[in-house]
Amino acid sequence: MSKYKILMAAVIACIIAAYSIAFCEQELTHEWTNLNGPYWVSGADVACGTHNYDNTVPWYRYLIGGNGNDIRPFYWDHTFEKWNGWNDYDPLPGANKIISYNSDHHGDFAFCTAYGGDAYKTVNGGESWTSLGFGDYFSNNHFNTVEVKFTTANPERTAFVGTAHNGNVPTAYIYHYSGGNPTWDRLGGPSNGGNPDPMFGKDVYDIECNHDGRLFAGTSDGIYYHTGESNYHDNWTQQAFEDHEVLAIEDVNCREIGDQQLAEVTYSATPPVSHKLWYSPEGDHFRSPIEITPDNSSFDHEVYDLAAIRCNEDLNNTQYISCYAATSDGLYLIHFKYNESGLSALEKYDIKEIQTVDGFYPMQYDQQITGVDYTWETSANIITVTALCTTPYSVYQITEVRSLETDQLIGDLEVTECVDGTYKSNVVGLSLVGDQLESMQLFTVTDNGLIKGENLTKYWSTVGKAFEDGQTDQIGTDIATKQIGEDLYILASSKDEHGSGTIMYTEDGGLNWEKATFENDVTPVINAVDFDLTTFEGYYAYAAGFDTKAWYSSDNGGSWLESDGFENTSLNDVFSDPLPSREGYAYLAGSLGAEVGIRVAMTENYGVDWTPIEEDLGGTAVNQLAKCAGGGNAGQDQRQGLYAATNYGVYKANLCKPPDDPEDPNGPYDPGDITWNHKTYGIGTPNLGSIIVDPNNSFGVLAATAPSEEEPHIWASGDSGRSWIGLPLGDIPSDCHINKLAACRNGKGYVVGTDKGVFYIKEIFQCGQSFTDYTWGPGTIIINGDAFTEVPNNPLTIIGPCTVYFTYGLNLTHSGSPDANKPMLYATNSPIDVEGTAEDPVVFTSCRPTDKTAGDWEGLGKVGSTNADISLNHCNIEYAANGINITTGSTSEIDIGNSSISNCSDYGVYIGAHATLSVNHCHFEKMNSAGIYMSTYPTSATISNSRIEDCGNYGIYCSGGEFTASTDTLFDNKYGILYEGDDGPTISYCRIFAPSSSVTSYYGIYVRGGIYGSNVQILGDYIAGFGQGGIYLENVTSHGLVSYTSVYEGSMYSSIYGIYCNNSSVSILGDPDADEKKNVIQGNDYGIWLASTSDPKIRRTKFIDNIYKGIHIAQGCSPDLGSFNDHGNNSFILNNPGQNTYHVYNANNNFSINALYNYWNPLSSWLFHNVTYNPYLSNDPLPRIAPPSWQTANLPEDLFLARAYPNPFNPTTMISFNLISSQEVSVRIYNIMGQRIRDLYYGYEEAGVISLVWDGKDMNGRPV
Repeated sequence: MSKYKILMAAVIACIIAAYSIAFCEQELTHEWTNLNGPYWVSGADVACGTHNYDNTVPWYRYLIGGNGNDIRPFYWDHTFEKWNGWNDYDPLPGANKIISYNSDHHGDFAFCTAYGGDAYKTVNGGESWTSLGFGDYFSNNHFNTVEVKFTTANPERTAFVGTAHNGNVPTAYIYHYSGGNPTWDRLGGPSNGGNPDPMFGKDVYDIECNHDGRLFAGTSDGIYYHTGESNYHDNWTQQAFEDHEVLAIEDVNCREIGDQQLAEVTYSATPPVSHKLWYSPEGDHFRSPIEITPDNSSFDHEVYDLAAIRCNEDLNNTQYISCYAATSDGLYLIHFKYNESGLSALEKYDIKEIQTVDGFYPMQYDQQITGVDYTWETSANIITVTALCTTPYSVYQITEVRSLETDQLIGDLEVTECVDGTYKSNVVGLSLVGDQLESMQLFTVTDNGLIKGENLTKYWSTVGKAFEDGQTDQIGTDIATKQIGEDLYILASSKDEHGSGTIMYTEDGGLNWEKATFENDVTPVINAVDFDLTTFEGYYAYAAGFDTKAWYSSDNGGSWLESDGFENTSLNDVFSDPLPSREGYAYLAGSLGAEVGIRVAMTENYGVDWTPIEEDLGGTAVNQLAKCAGGGNAGQDQRQGLYAATNYGVYKANLCKPPDDPEDPNGPYDPGDITWNHKTYGIGTPNLGSIIVDPNNSFGVLAATAPSEEEPHIWASGDSGRSWIGLPLGDIPSDCHINKLAACRNGKGYVVGTDKGVFYIKEIFQCGQSFTDYTWGPGTIIINGDAFTEVPNNPLTIIGPCTVYFTYGLNLTHSGSPDANKPMLYATNSPIDVEGTAEDPVVFTSCRPTDKTAGDWEGLGKVGSTNADISLNHCNIEYAANGINITTGSTSEIDIGNSSISNCSDYGVYIGAHATLSVNHCHFEKMNSAGIYMSTYPTSATISNSRIEDCGNYGIYCSGGEFTASTDTLFDNKYGILYEGDDGPTISYCRIFAPSSSVTSYYGIYVRGGIYGSNVQILGDYIAGFGQGGIYLENVTSHGLVSYTSVYEGSMYSSIYGIYCNNSSVSILGDPDADEKKNVIQGNDYGIWLASTSDPKIRRTKFIDNIYKGIHIAQGCSPDLGSFNDHGNNSFILNNPGQNTYHVYNANNNFSINALYNYWNPLSSWLFHNVTYNPYLSNDPLPRIAPPSWQTANLPEDLFLARAYPNPFNPTTMISFNLISSQEVSVRIYNIMGQRIRDLYYGYEEAGVISLVWDGKDMNGRPV
């Protein structure tokens, strides 16, 4: 709804502008957003009703309107401020008149008629309508009017209709109740064999009922009078204006009991036809009417409808009346006063002369008023009259505020265009103009030729028409705009079905329109128009016609000359080169017919003549052209790309030579040397109707399907058409047809015109330091050059669902080596805050449509000396070189939660600065170097509840500092966790598994302390399968601890070491109070190997079937394995000891190692070397092997896993699980050592029970 006033104070304009900015920032996103129009409706009638008894609805509004095909009643939804159509799937053909109650709280009751159909009523404000069954009683259903009876009880029980005469039948009828049942009766005589009714056979145009139930009918034979419902069989009486047509009659609402009338009378006995407006004072009943003569002359306008109210009555019985007249040339308000001296103080307001806030006249282009009605309210000595009128294009509300004391108009008349919610316009052309988002204006032309504009606040204004008043059957075809200083130039074209066309032009933004002239006074069909944007003065313009004609103008589109130099059967588009250095260049697009003509031509002299450029151009139709506004960036080879949307996909031609051309670097090609290349990667060969290039990003291109395509699609390319990404449709209906794309001149977004309105998307191409939009998403972003958050204290916020694509091998801000051509998103002076959800994540990925490759783009990072945090929640990063790369910012905080990083060529997370890192509930997979790599010790780093698999050399590498890994799962990494430094890292409740393939692996946990030694805490971890060993400890002090941790051999190869200690006096202790919290070292070559003065204390640790030695003690080492006062309580078990197998082997030949009060099975002296093992325990202090107490990381809370059935099984088993919510599912099979042997399923599943069958084989087809 757009508000307009005759005069508008500057402060109000400022308020509206501020509101517009806030609205844009809140509503417009990087996905296609409905701009709420433009709407239109071919209105037939309107009605207003007062509020209901509980005052929940301020007043009711009703509308009958159509879109050229469908017609139906609408009712106004006050909550959402839009029209709701009744029964959207089943129109009401012929609906033409509607009436409600404007008094006594009955506005929720209304009646309507459908010409040639039936009459209907609603009792709920228009939400539903009931047929009244007129055809069951009478056949003359050619309804012209419907009226209700003024009543305070049972308002739905009575209605009157008037019809056109249809042979020898009555033309007035009454709907009422008889004997408690609804029925229809003839309204009028004869009754009881009396004289024939004088109104019999007359056309009834309008019926009015006054407050005491008397009826007045405007007919083809003047005004007739009837006493009302109680005597419905009485004859009508001819009252006034015999032999003259009375098209409209109105009973003046006096806001209390009264009896005054108005009528329009048509005089046609003597040409020319004239019209007069008459007033009948109270009780006169047109016996002595008084002509209303504003400006001291007859009101000579053809009136279709009247609405009048007595605004006030003073102590001298002076009546103050406002009358709204709906005419063929506009809506008029006539205000006058009446007393016994007669009519006086007549004021006439021509509503089409009311200027809008933006300087437009909303009804100047929409003058045929088909219906008008009103309601009113009073408060604080003020009366507010609200009138509603409808036209062939729109619905308008007029607000009139007057003083009850002086009758003076308070403020200005206010006009509101209120058509929201009716029928979406078929937008065939659109153009954006303006430098800033808050001042941007969008102009559209529709197939009915109506021109509307708005400023991206979803509030539309009627600006003009693409043809002159009086022209009919015109179809809008295109619109173009150009801003020069304060002047706004607009061209709008239209055509008719007879082969003629029109161009309307304006130089003042639509305040004044003129019809353009053509050479030899022809009126050609024009399909497309454009301004030459390179000429600052705005002199030149271009037009593409249908019948082999192109035209050019040198005076802003006022006059046109025919171009020379080509033949064609249909020209579809004309496009001016936007590059300032190519002034006078333009391009034509056409369609082949009968294998003659051209498809693309170029002019170098403002359109005087044209030269074909179509070598290697495929397809038979070029529907639209687009070109970048500038050359390459930072050495990139853009070469002035010209794009063509054809019926066989996208073609691109380079208009300039490459920069390495030996003779003319970057020089223009001769037209005959220009060739076209087919751009199909990711888009294929669809029938395209529209294509645009981002004015601020010369590599950013959008293309859309042609209007003839049943399903709409829009693609985007960030690399000048090399690859394409399908954009989600957002608000765009899946059954609409796309007519045209347009880009904001400042690159602030794009619009698409469809047969269901206009949709907007914010700029999706980002590059460099210049972007000012610091909220991305929901929607799509394409980054084709390094992007930096440059504004201090202004975080870049990315909201899910959002996919951020990065171009591969293309970086507009760098040039040189291939690695430099990988774009990256940097936090420089302000943070990056990613706010996805489980249902709507944010995804960072390569823009390759297929076969994405690790290292396609660089990643997210931090550069610069300032500290800028990065926070990621529910985010997926894939196919980067480094998912996150932090090289600067010593106090920056990196917080990653509920996210995944995968398929990176180097690292998932790389920390090269003393930053703070927090990773929780994340998934890292398929990195070449490491999942998380901290080359510079962090201020602190916490990795928890996360899964890191198949990440090359390291699951996690940390070079010191405060570090915690908790409840993590690490698979298929050569090193699970490697820590180097003197601090006390904590690694607890982690599952760490070696690669299941033959890839060489090293250690599950590797800790190397510095000069002062490390105090590492290894608690509750489960480690299996590493070729070198489970745990490596070097320079670890006695404060270091390994507790309730299990180290197992692999299924393919045994580990050499369970735990290898080098110069480490770590404590290897189980929990004395909990059997399940013991250490377990099983199946390795050596359970524990002690070297270089390692003196650990080992308690409550279970050694099982370590092949050579449970513990190997090298020279210089003296571990504490148990004493008389501190029992060892360790358990050593060898089920099949070999010849060179030892429970404990001490290589110190000069002294024996005490290992007292431990359990040995078997107990044999040859299983010991230089070890005192007696006294010993005869019972195993650690009698059972309980499952390790690690916790499952990153499992959804709403997952229930059933038992496999059957189990045991041969050859197959069923694995079933229940999902409470829909989500991605990965099912993998692991052996008892935790090694992955089969990927059974990966995909998206709906909520419910899921069942999968496993054949018992591994990924190589071998039974397990």
